[in-house]
Amino acid sequence: MAKRRLHPGDRVRHFIGGPVMQVQHYELDKRPFLSLFQSDTKVVCSWQEGNQSKKKGF
Repeated sequence: MAKRRLHPGDRVRHFIGGPVMQVQHYELDKRPFLSLFQSDTKVVCSWQEGNQSKKKGF
């Protein structure tokens, strides 16, 4: 397993720009239709947009 560079609470920004986000946790992203063994780990982040709280995995 690769060493994780980001930790919950870290503040990050996507490399193409956008708002500053806070790392929440890592999530395993399985893709059963492409291959039985193909999976990837994504980082789930949250941020504020106006009065709304948003969350997405990258």
